[in-house]
Amino acid sequence: MNPKTEPYDLDAFGRVPVVEGGRVKPLDTVARVNLRVVSGREEFEDETGKKQPAIRWYLDVLTSGSPEVRGAAWKHRVIRIDNEQVLSALELRPVEGLRYSLEELSPKFSLIGQRAAALGKKVDNKQKLDQTETKFKELVDRINTVFHIAAESDALPSATGRVLFLPPASEGGETWGSFGVLRQQIETQMRPQLQAEFPISEDALSKMSKEEKKALNDKLRARMAVLESAAFAQNPPAADWNKLLNAYREKQSDEFNTVVREYRGKHAGHISDVNTPHSFFEKVVYSPFNSLGKLRTEVTFNRFQPFYQCTGLYVIGFVLSMIGFAASAAQKPHAAGALRRSGTYILILALVVHTIALFARMYLMNRAGVFVTNLYSSAVFIGWGCVALCLVLERLFPIGVGNVVAATLGLATCIVAHNLGTQQDTLEMMEAVLDTNFWLATHVTTVTLGYTATFVAGFLGAIYVLCVLGTVVRDSFESRGEPTVGALLAFGTAVVGLVAVPVFFLWFLKVALEKFELVNLILLDGAFWLAAAAGVVYGLALMLLRVSAGGVDGHGKPLQGQVPPLAQPVVALALTHESGKILGQMIYGVVAFATLLSFVGTVLGGIWADQSWGRFWGWDPKENGAVLIVLWNSLILHARWAGLVKDRGTAVLAVFGNAMTAWSWFGTNQLGIGLHAYGFDSRLADGCFNFWMLQFLILGFGAAVPRRFWASATRRTVVREVAVAEVVAAPPTPPAGTDAEKGKKHGKRR
Repeated sequence: MNPKTEPYDLDAFGRVPVVEGGRVKPLDTVARVNLRVVSGREEFEDETGKKQPAIRWYLDVLTSGSPEVRGAAWKHRVIRIDNEQVLSALELRPVEGLRYSLEELSPKFSLIGQRAAALGKKVDNKQKLDQTETKFKELVDRINTVFHIAAESDALPSATGRVLFLPPASEGGETWGSFGVLRQQIETQMRPQLQAEFPISEDALSKMSKEEKKALNDKLRARMAVLESAAFAQNPPAADWNKLLNAYREKQSDEFNTVVREYRGKHAGHISDVNTPHSFFEKVVYSPFNSLGKLRTEVTFNRFQPFYQCTGLYVIGFVLSMIGFAASAAQKPHAAGALRRSGTYILILALVVHTIALFARMYLMNRAGVFVTNLYSSAVFIGWGCVALCLVLERLFPIGVGNVVAATLGLATCIVAHNLGTQQDTLEMMEAVLDTNFWLATHVTTVTLGYTATFVAGFLGAIYVLCVLGTVVRDSFESRGEPTVGALLAFGTAVVGLVAVPVFFLWFLKVALEKFELVNLILLDGAFWLAAAAGVVYGLALMLLRVSAGGVDGHGKPLQGQVPPLAQPVVALALTHESGKILGQMIYGVVAFATLLSFVGTVLGGIWADQSWGRFWGWDPKENGAVLIVLWNSLILHARWAGLVKDRGTAVLAVFGNAMTAWSWFGTNQLGIGLHAYGFDSRLADGCFNFWMLQFLILGFGAAVPRRFWASATRRTVVREVAVAEVVAAPPTPPAGTDAEKGKKHGKRR
């Protein structure tokens, strides 16, 4: 949401430049990242239930003062605790959103501190934490994040200088400074003077009444303010920053707005806000954004949330594509075509937004040609590549499959990116060994596009498997005579697969969507279980229909050889010779493309490793994962060329390529070893495991059904459309009984 400008101009405050993580960024970004870490969201609800932007929470924390003062930030329910065992240990009852305020947690600070000390010892001893201990550690980290923010603007011992608010006096001169560290230094310098001016012993202090202590404290604070003002006068940015915070504490909105609106012009006007292009490509990339400037571009990027918008567009594209398939099953080709085209247009719009967002990130990082710098950026780039490649496939083979895969992979990668972006600045700087634009633009981009193509081939293979299962159902209903035990088993396997795979996918989607908190968890769980129950009932109904296929229907026609209306949605997935051939060509072509990209990317990575680490190959887990993708895709191609597998075999092997790519992309990072051991996250490990289970489920169903039970998909249709030219050029048919016809008959006799 956009910050308000009245009564406090939070919009201007969010545009104030600061330094964190090695780069200049707007304060809006710092606020959003910290609130995501603490709360998992970029907005919060105040005590009245109104949604407020992250910058409001951040400003409240900055002005909250010491724990004894307890400003407005202590009342905001932003600290997320989503583990029942942790809530039970803290004697807290679950509330909506599972978020709690510092005020609610403060009575348990001693217990939390004890648990934190015990967990720290286990971590130091490299002992593994169980799930409850991991969640307790997350809680401790979230509380510490809030206190560290408060320390950045006060003279607290925990002031680390993580965020540098004070710009240098001139460009290229002094470095940026920390306001909290500066206040610590000032307090240290003025402590002897205060002790000299207020020589009060502990015994005298203990004998004072509350009123006397309060009066003494007021005098001490007033004197400290005078001394601080004198010290801040030597540092104009610090003086204005202190004035800004004091105005907010004292609720002087006019003073606050005046200081904020003048702050950048007075103290940060010399800070470069554009990227200087050094090549034609950089000029093309940077020019559209330089007109806005880096700070305004980043603030706009944060507020628009382009990848979040893309998520919604991918959902719409997926729904339109699926409704199009339903219309096709209902024998409504015109509606199906219109829905397919609408889905394509929505996906093209999503791709445009996705593309602009990628180039905006490139501009903000000042890395022309570099799309991938961390795991988050790899997710959004792979999503973009998948959508682009699938739209090309849909243009070449307009059967709707490309749209479905584009929407599915675009949505899935945006969800992955959303979860990866909750713990860090997604534009963070790279480690020194990886901080090389040339190799980031060549090796990393190429190998990531190899991941992209392998994923597309794998998901096309999954659709092929589902179509095979639909073909089994169609052929079983259309068969005549008593079904054999093997035929019934094949039918049952197909029905179970057609129900289990979508239900598993919906569960996977439900778990991922819980992170977005767009829908009430109870409603989300209810919708999932309702859909799962409907799928099970539908599968049982299909099995009962098949077992009772003997007899006649209400019109007296024999049921055997007919597809009942209830089975029509499933039968719509069934393959024909033509559609099976098209899907096979799509998978084969994409696998070949993936092999080339993966091989080139892996070789480039070896050259980069030789330059950085002095060896081309070191059997690092990430290197092994990359070469496994090359070998597996090569195996698929050679198996097809040698005739060991046909279309179904190629599809099943491509599905296993999904599992292998997920291992190379995320799995190797979870091992914690090697030169590429970065980005460990227990949620990634869980996500990888769930994804692998889904792929093995699809792979099992794809390989379980013998070919003879879906043989119709491999037979050419006898009926063909006659071309207009053939009709025009064909000679007139002789009338019955003519000499020509008699001659044919005589010829047959001979």
